[in-house]
Amino acid sequence: MKININTITDRVQTNRPQRRSRIQRVLSKFYCLSGVCLFISLCALSLVPAPVLAQPSLLTATLPSAQVNTAYYAELAASGGTPPYTWSIISGSLPPWLNLVPDTGAISGTPDTQGVFSFIVGVTDSAATSAQQIFHISVAPPPLIFSTTYLPNAQENAAYYAAMSVSGGTAPYTWTIVDGSLPSGLTVDATTGTISGLPIRGAIGASSFSIRLTDSSATPLSTQRNLAISVEKGSYQSTIAIGPGLKAGGTSVFINGIQVTSLRGGQTITRSFDLDAIQTISVEPLIQNPAEQGTRFKVENATLTVTESSPDAQFNYYPEYYVEIKSQPAAAGQISGSGWYREGNLLRAAAQGTVQFEADQGTQYRFSSWSLPAGEQVAGGNLNQGIYAPAVYTANYDTYYRLTFTSPMGEQKESAWYKSGARAEWGLSVVQVPMSGILGFFRGTLNAINDRGSVVMDKPQNITVAWEPDYTLPLILIPAALLLAIICICGLYSLSRGPVNQPLPFYPAAPPPTFQPVMPQYYPAPPPAYYRPPPVNFLPFPVQPAYTPIIVPVLRAESFATRIAGAPKRDSHNTSMQKIVQELGKLLDNYAQDVVASRQNPLPGLTKVDEGTRITVAGPRQPNR
Repeated sequence: MKININTITDRVQTNRPQRRSRIQRVLSKFYCLSGVCLFISLCALSLVPAPVLAQPSLLTATLPSAQVNTAYYAELAASGGTPPYTWSIISGSLPPWLNLVPDTGAISGTPDTQGVFSFIVGVTDSAATSAQQIFHISVAPPPLIFSTTYLPNAQENAAYYAAMSVSGGTAPYTWTIVDGSLPSGLTVDATTGTISGLPIRGAIGASSFSIRLTDSSATPLSTQRNLAISVEKGSYQSTIAIGPGLKAGGTSVFINGIQVTSLRGGQTITRSFDLDAIQTISVEPLIQNPAEQGTRFKVENATLTVTESSPDAQFNYYPEYYVEIKSQPAAAGQISGSGWYREGNLLRAAAQGTVQFEADQGTQYRFSSWSLPAGEQVAGGNLNQGIYAPAVYTANYDTYYRLTFTSPMGEQKESAWYKSGARAEWGLSVVQVPMSGILGFFRGTLNAINDRGSVVMDKPQNITVAWEPDYTLPLILIPAALLLAIICICGLYSLSRGPVNQPLPFYPAAPPPTFQPVMPQYYPAPPPAYYRPPPVNFLPFPVQPAYTPIIVPVLRAESFATRIAGAPKRDSHNTSMQKIVQELGKLLDNYAQDVVASRQNPLPGLTKVDEGTRITVAGPRQPNR
């Protein structure tokens, strides 16, 4: 049977509007019926009393377990009753650091204590009805974790210490070597897990071992780790330190003569040296203070030796200060004691009381006082001062000059010292002295010319007293003595010859004088007229009348001696007379020589006195005698 598609299509298109109107009518009836039913139901509900609901009940039966140090979250659920609900812990307690939220029933937090914790949870609805249920939360320990993955290397004969770390599990732990061994000299602490000791010499190389870790849980947890320790060639650590006494500047540090660094006071460095190696550590012995002249720092020991048994080197510096000791004036000479002094040391210096040099005997320096750095004056010659800073100490001297008094004659007086600038007065108390020899016998004198004066002592002074001769009395007395000697000789000669019989001359009477002459007292009075002298004549020539002046010829010594020698020799009296004449001739010759010498040298026979004598102030000048 053939179906015509076109015919069917036409039929469908013709019946489509009819079918649509039919569906719309059915739907409208359905909507009306549904509305009526809903209205009837609501009316019925409003007229019937509401039924009473049941109390709430907890739907959650158990809570999940927790783990120490791990975040935890669980939520409680309930049904029945009248929501909303309020949650609370009725008894017991949650694990530490877990909390229950009252509005939601959520339990959250991070517990830190393992164990089983029981508690009762209550839930209350809005109608004040409640329900309760007991719960348990088991807090397990954290997992046991061996955190150490490697151990540091060790050195032979050097102290070794290494601590292994662990997390989780339950302390205390137990550590056990289950395979292999530690290097010789090292051990493991079974309770702390630390490896320590001193690897023996020759234990160079790597040592592998397995170590097991076990905790203290009810069901013990354990873990195991393979580790190794490598022992290297031994060395020791040397600490090089500069003491705090080096307060300024820095010092170079040398190891076996090679500079390795520069350090200031209080700084340190560390160096490693092989075992059995001996190292020489040295520093600069003196460090000048760059900020202050006269201050430096000196090390107590500039070179130290470090070894395995004595590995550290400490260099201690202390300050030194320069102290200068000088004299004022500088010509007084240098006083010993200048130099560097350690801080706190005592300076001892002694100033000489009197200073005099051989090259300049006329100048003298006398100590007066010390001048200290702060300006004080110390009178004593001995100086004792503690040194705490650079300083200059001055010994003050007063300058004295000597007044030298040179006098070949007169008083012998000492020279005197006078302070510079003072006025010195000098003088002689005896200004006239007798001459020596025959001139002095006949009252010849020497008279001082510059016997007194004064002078300002600004340098050494030499005063020489000049003397001049005075021949006044010798020129009078010596001829008189000669004349008297001649008269005496002549008289002796006449007496030796005996009396001579000669007629006495007749003296006529002199006319009376018109006036009475004044005669010297040593002349005899004139004889009266017709006076005859005595019959004995002592002179070899006739005597004039008494009133006639006596004329005595002055004869030369040689002619007089010749005349006497020409007289007739009678006996031994002539021999004595000759000796007298010879002695008189010698006397006259000496007199002639003295007169000539006095003309050439005003001070015959004088010697110069020593200059090292002291001057005294002369008294009032005595008159010439």
